[in-house]
Amino acid sequence: MKDESLFDKVVANANPVDFAVGLYDGAIARPANAVRQIVAESSIASTSKAKPDESFAHKAGALTGQIVDFSLIAMASRAVLKPMLGAAVDSISGVSGSMFVAGAFDGGLLTSSDPSRGLLAGRGENALVNGATFAFMGGAGKALEAVSLVKAAPLLDQSLKSATTGAGGGVVFAYAHAGLHGHRLAKADEVLSSACQYAAFSLGLSALHAGAVKTMEIPQVRSAYLRGQWKMQDAAVESKRLTYATLNHFNMRHPIQRLTDAVLGEGRGNPMPRTRPALTAENNPVRAFHQDYAQYIKDIDAAELKYDTAPRQERRDHYDKINEIKGDFAAKLLGHWYGTAERPGLASFSDVELASTEYPVEKVAQVRQALTASMKRPAYNTASPFEAAMERLSPGELEGSNDTYEIGSGLGSGKEKFFDFSEKALSEKLGLNSEHHFLDRNHSTPLSWMPFEPSQKLANLFHCTVSRSLDSVLTERALLSSREMRLRGISQETGESAGNEFPSRAISMTRNFPVAFCYHRHSPAALTDFPLVFGISRDVVSRSQLAGFLEPGELLVDKLKIGTSWLDRLTGRKPDVTHIYAPDSEVDNINHMLSRRRISGVNVVGFNEIDEPQWNQTPARMVVPTDW
Repeated sequence: MKDESLFDKVVANANPVDFAVGLYDGAIARPANAVRQIVAESSIASTSKAKPDESFAHKAGALTGQIVDFSLIAMASRAVLKPMLGAAVDSISGVSGSMFVAGAFDGGLLTSSDPSRGLLAGRGENALVNGATFAFMGGAGKALEAVSLVKAAPLLDQSLKSATTGAGGGVVFAYAHAGLHGHRLAKADEVLSSACQYAAFSLGLSALHAGAVKTMEIPQVRSAYLRGQWKMQDAAVESKRLTYATLNHFNMRHPIQRLTDAVLGEGRGNPMPRTRPALTAENNPVRAFHQDYAQYIKDIDAAELKYDTAPRQERRDHYDKINEIKGDFAAKLLGHWYGTAERPGLASFSDVELASTEYPVEKVAQVRQALTASMKRPAYNTASPFEAAMERLSPGELEGSNDTYEIGSGLGSGKEKFFDFSEKALSEKLGLNSEHHFLDRNHSTPLSWMPFEPSQKLANLFHCTVSRSLDSVLTERALLSSREMRLRGISQETGESAGNEFPSRAISMTRNFPVAFCYHRHSPAALTDFPLVFGISRDVVSRSQLAGFLEPGELLVDKLKIGTSWLDRLTGRKPDVTHIYAPDSEVDNINHMLSRRRISGVNVVGFNEIDEPQWNQTPARMVVPTDW
């Protein structure tokens, strides 16, 4: 009878059915009942036919279910806090904070409270007690990682540390629970019982983690996990793309901005209306375009003939003269497009307004299309859209050579002349000296090092693009990576990766203004584009990284916000993009676009108005110790 009684007890306490029921109760019924308590619904009853108090298997199953739940909550808590804490999420305080959030969530939402105490008070006490308990366990566990209790037995060592931190958490729980619920000190038996329970919980949590790690080391499991992870990532990317495509199709992107526009009676960030001098037959920009174009073909043909017939030692001068003619013509074309205070431009008038007997609407449309066409050639020996359009507009009696319609070599000087800035002067003013250049490109230089201090008109970091990208940047209120732009359905027409199948996943920044400025040349240049440089706050360095040895001196960041929101003003956060540098003549226009978008916190500065840098005089050897 004695042996049979012992056997019956073993069977009753090791019943796998009771364990399964306990697992269900701990992992599903417990949190479901807690949520139902909040919404005042009936609770989910346990399906166990045995008395839970008499079944060890049921208790073990319930504890396992709670461990599984909490491990998932802890991972989610860490994932949420990591973007805010960065590397600090793995420090003692970071782990403690992450576990506090997980414990507070579990206690406040997924654990039922005493109905007699009121829902809000009971859940608040649960959240505080559980948060403090798991914060202690997390911090203590992280602190004990560097300590070895049993060096010869790693498994035993980890078990002892887990049990120790769990027991300590149980003591915290006992005193916190007794203090908040009973306004007293915990009794010795309560402390002992709680310490044992949390020691078991901590051991189970550690065993689950160790088992998961060991399981993931199995090649087949690891391979299946990676395949599943890749598929999930692909599905997430495709889901994001389809979501944006749907929003774009129904014109539902940025609905709050559109609603605000409707309430305030303000439209999109359209450019400021250009000066519109009285249009006459004599100053019609289409007429002026054809006159200047005919003269350009004559001048360029004569210059090329001189180049071909000149002695070898004199050809360089004639080559420079050809580029000078192209630059002057580019400046004239920009004048025909933008106009001046005295002379109208195509941008200020419609095709119908510019049409005349001599130049019908179709001819005007051809000129407009040519001036805004891309100047980037699909191949070296293939004409660009701009060149093809200009060739179609050439006077019938004049026949230019193959390079007549290509003005790319003079485009830079033409824009400098029309927009009144000098890239050489900017480079001399803002370029780094040899010592700063060394530090800027040295991989050992701290990311926080800057060659000069920022000022009202000078930022520390720079990113360059062209004017056609400004509208989408202001619409998104951010600079986005090429990959993110394509996911959102934004046409990428600028940047090094514009024509690449695999776009960039980050935005590049540099401390060296001239290096950033030259990047506008990588864009599919259009005649009517002008360079724009975004000045970026040094505060973004904390979330940036080095671009690597292929792009020394450049920093990478995933996103840059423009302007300050109400939340930024409330928290005192500065915008990522603090300045926009543009030709002086375009400053008022860009300020107008920012105002229409209700974007504040960005200082628009003309290229000729940039402050003189106050250079950092700290010797390089004090920043990066070297042998020299």
